[in-house]
Amino acid sequence: YVTVNDGCSLPYTDSTQITIDNNPVAFLNVVDSNGCAPFTAQFIVNSDIGTSYAFDYNCDGVVDYSGATANPTTTYPNPGLYNVCVTVTSAAGCSTLVTAPGLVEVYPVPVAGFTATPSTTTILNPDINFTDLSTGGNIYDWDFGDGDSSNTSGDITHVYTDTGSYTVSLSVTNQFGCVDEFILIVDILADFAIYVPNAFTPNGDGINDDFFPQGVGIDPNNFQFMVFNRWGELIYETENIYKPWDGTHKGQM
Repeated sequence: YVTVNDGCSLPYTDSTQITIDNNPVAFLNVVDSNGCAPFTAQFIVNSDIGTSYAFDYNCDGVVDYSGATANPTTTYPNPGLYNVCVTVTSAAGCSTLVTAPGLVEVYPVPVAGFTATPSTTTILNPDINFTDLSTGGNIYDWDFGDGDSSNTSGDITHVYTDTGSYTVSLSVTNQFGCVDEFILIVDILADFAIYVPNAFTPNGDGINDDFFPQGVGIDPNNFQFMVFNRWGELIYETENIYKPWDGTHKGQM
């Protein structure tokens, strides 16, 4: 109201109406407040009259999202503790700034890694030395690909008992439950060795009575054993890997 008076005439009064709009009342929360990097957070804004939302996902003064969605998501690639800010605006243009200190915490992820020496070998030398290159983990889970596993941290040696290509994996977990995995393939190749005695004693005493080569990796389905005398005469022959020579020829010693 405004009233004017000049002291001579009657006072004159006039009025106008002013409307004061309310600022929005808003509350900011997050579905999950922490996790391993990269961590995706979904925010929730509850407001009475808010119609638009401007999110600053780390309160650095830069608006990262602006729109009508009250529940946006964002991914934090790096570990850290993050403050989150949101400006809530009503249809009348009135706004409220909500700040949530330390609303999101992103945990670091360990790094798993190892080398295999050698990465390719034969069944005659099946020992593989694994050198641990992992960082940031305190729980180890080795899987050697052959049914064996280990929870040993640091370097480790594994002995394979059969030929094949094996997928070796190492999972490393830290105190926050964050996990990283590294995978490497090692090959155990087939090989064979043969050992032939230079003498035997076929005297029936049960010791060294037979003459026969021994070895590993020999295919029993592709085997031939022949004995010749010093003149090149064939005196014994077999394709049975389990049938040694008893020192006789045509029934004679």
